Amino acid sequence: MQTKLLTLIGLMAVVTYVTRAGHLLIPQDKIPTWIREHLDLIPVVIMSSIVSTSIFIHNNSCKLEYSATYIVAAVITVLTYVFLRRGGVAVMVGLGFHIGLKMFF
Repeated sequence: MQTKLLTLIGLMAVVTYVTRAGHLLIPQDKIPTWIREHLDLIPVVIMSSIVSTSIFIHNNSCKLEYSATYIVAAVITVLTYVFLRRGGVAVMVGLGFHIGLKMFF
């Protein structure tokens, strides 16, 4: 069991490294702008997928959660991205609001 787990972790590390190394080996000026614009959206897509699953799936059943903190954080994340066009900043602001709302509500 321990060997299988370590092998799985090692393979995941290799896959992660290969995908990132490929991006580092290609010069930035060789990547078309439309691909770069889509790559900038990846953090927002990841954040929205995490938040949307938290909104709709609760206790292994698909229902809308009663707390609106996820929805508020998702809306703030989207609005931040729309106004600033910075995916990383939008994700950080969304996470910050989500954590803050969870602490107070």
